[in-house]
Amino acid sequence: MIEVVKKRFEGMKTDKVLITVTRENIRHYCHVIEEDNQVFHDRSVAKKAGYSDLPVPPTYPTLFWQYIDIPWLTAQSSTILTEQRFIYEQPLIANMTYACSITLYKVRFRGNKCFLKQRLQIEQGEKVIATSDTTLILQKEGFRATCT
Repeated sequence: MIEVVKKRFEGMKTDKVLITVTRENIRHYCHVIEEDNQVFHDRSVAKKAGYSDLPVPPTYPTLFWQYIDIPWLTAQSSTILTEQRFIYEQPLIANMTYACSITLYKVRFRGNKCFLKQRLQIEQGEKVIATSDTTLILQKEGFRATCT
């Protein structure tokens, strides 16, 4: 699979998937990451802070990946996350629906490793309101290639 990632998938964008984050999703996530800021737990605190509902924690979109079919990541033997960056034009809010897709915008090979630079794009209506850039490393025993 790694051998064909660059040729078949570089520049490819997944289909958009609609994702709604509930208040309960936010509270559960905050419990798991031990985030106790009440703006993520209590609607009245969130409203006092200027939000229409509970805001989605900044790193929560990492969970969006599980709902998106990503063809270049099927059947990979070893995957390592090396970088991740989030950029918000506006905060994500509970009970809103977002259209999400991922683009593979750069593939680079070094030895038996394949570096994938990808962008998660989060839209509301026709407007991009957040992105997350991620670099993954795929490694496969016995694989050796050079960028073409």
